[in-house]
Amino acid sequence: MPAAARTFVVPAAIWLVTAAFIISASRLGPVARAMPLLVGWLTLLLVTLDIVARTGTPVGRALTSALNPAALTPADAQATGSARAFRVGLAPILALIAGFTLIGALPSVPVFVFASLRWHAQRGFLTSAVLAVAVTLFVYGMFYKVLQLPLYPGLLFGGAWQ
Repeated sequence: MPAAARTFVVPAAIWLVTAAFIISASRLGPVARAMPLLVGWLTLLLVTLDIVARTGTPVGRALTSALNPAALTPADAQATGSARAFRVGLAPILALIAGFTLIGALPSVPVFVFASLRWHAQRGFLTSAVLAVAVTLFVYGMFYKVLQLPLYPGLLFGGAWQ
């Protein structure tokens, strides 16, 4: 596979999985599809921005510098290889999906945020823990209290596979 094509493999795979997720979620009832569609469309938007940022066009370069001033150059990103792209790009998303499915939304959020901040962003233990708790409280408050949407408990805690 050409090096230029490898740059787009992970975001394209995430884009396709997200599109399938949106199509699948749109078949649910009005209440059941509210949160999945919100998450799906936001993910699709962010992945699309990532794909545009990777193009190397003037718009892509402007987007890259606006979103991540310390971003790698395309040559540096390609040099790291597809194994790193998988580890950094796709593996955390798959782990989050597995967490949501097995143990539910609320326990998965702090684990994902803590792990992302601690090992990917290389933040300190305390910073990662505090932000993980803050994001979890925000998710709980926004979805459960404000929007009154029940948070999925996970298959291991009584959730049903529909």
